[in-house]
Amino acid sequence: SGIDAIYSHGLWYWVHTSYCYSLMLAGITLLIYSIFRSKIIYSLQIKILLLASIIPFLANITYSFKPELIGDLELTPIFLTITAIILTVAVNYYKLFNISTLAWDPIINNMEQGVIILDNQDRVVSANKSVEKLVGSAIRINDLKKDVLKGYPEIKIMYDEFNKIKKQEITFIRDNIRQYHQLLFSPIYNQKKRNIMGHLILIQDITSQKPYEDLLLATKQLTTLIDSLPDATFAINCDGIVIAWNKSMENLGGIKKEDILGKGDYVYSLPLYKNPHPTLIDMAINKNLKLIDRYKSIKFNDNKIQAELDIIINSQHISVWCIAAPFFDSEGKQIGAIEVIRDITERKKSEEALKISYEKTAKLLKETIITLATIVEIRDPYTAGHQQRVSQLATLVAKKMGLKNDKINAIVTAATIHDIGKITIAASILSKPGKISD
Repeated sequence: SGIDAIYSHGLWYWVHTSYCYSLMLAGITLLIYSIFRSKIIYSLQIKILLLASIIPFLANITYSFKPELIGDLELTPIFLTITAIILTVAVNYYKLFNISTLAWDPIINNMEQGVIILDNQDRVVSANKSVEKLVGSAIRINDLKKDVLKGYPEIKIMYDEFNKIKKQEITFIRDNIRQYHQLLFSPIYNQKKRNIMGHLILIQDITSQKPYEDLLLATKQLTTLIDSLPDATFAINCDGIVIAWNKSMENLGGIKKEDILGKGDYVYSLPLYKNPHPTLIDMAINKNLKLIDRYKSIKFNDNKIQAELDIIINSQHISVWCIAAPFFDSEGKQIGAIEVIRDITERKKSEEALKISYEKTAKLLKETIITLATIVEIRDPYTAGHQQRVSQLATLVAKKMGLKNDKINAIVTAATIHDIGKITIAASILSKPGKISD
């Protein structure tokens, strides 16, 4: 009848199986954990590995504990083939094994910034090559922080706040050259972000950036200053682009700052002229530009140009006084020009009223002098016409001497009434034919 063979699993089979299953479960658990912990860009690859691991594992579990469900067939090799197909597709299509762990040392060493990593005892555990050049001394593992940063005598580190991210700008002189470095201090936490494992120090040389930062700061300060001026003020660069436009300029021309900043093509002339063309500020940039016919008068004083102008704004005639001047960078190179426009309408009205009042007063004074001279002549007909002749002679002498008009006018007045004292003398004395007795 033959020999019957009975296949069964012994003790060591189950020991080996338990050990293998434990390893598989641990690996699957780690993969599931990684799905939630890893970056989103790696999640698809982890899911593929998880699927490829679970398929043969489930087949083997079924064979070991419920073989009757699959007809006592060992399907693990078949499902391993499926796993191989999945991994093949993943490798070729999803580039599964193209992911590699970043090598931090080469990355840090190739950084232009100086990088120092400290442990909890403020000892150096890592530093790149740029640090030595920046701090001016060699750095070794286990060096203390105070020794590493001794190249910055001006540094002030708040040790009690070293667990906070903070920046500090350092300026110092090295090799007779002023340098600027920026230091960033940051704590390094463990994976759960509960405990500080050490500290990170980043050092960057910002010496070359400093002129641009200073220019930016100066521009910001200039803009703030211009905005605070009571007179309408604006500025342009050498290309004619508007770079500043204050509130008073908005009120004068009705153009908002945000609508004109960054624009050119003489758009800044619109508030005064209603059409774009060169103005006084352009003469401060182009010395050969002539605009004398557009202004009442133009005065040049060093680099400053002054002029007055009558314009119409909101159907009202107003007079404005303008002054323009160039401005320069720290090296003396002209980078733009600024113009101030002041409404002098009320001043002009006051000047006109004062002029009319002066003319009236001068006319009244002249009429008074003529009246006094006439009274003198009436009281002494014998010398009639004498004062006028003295006045004419004095005028000719004054002009010959090159005196100013105001002094000539004063001489004419004095000469015309130089005999005014006769008014107080009795007529009998003035007209007496003989000698005057004691």
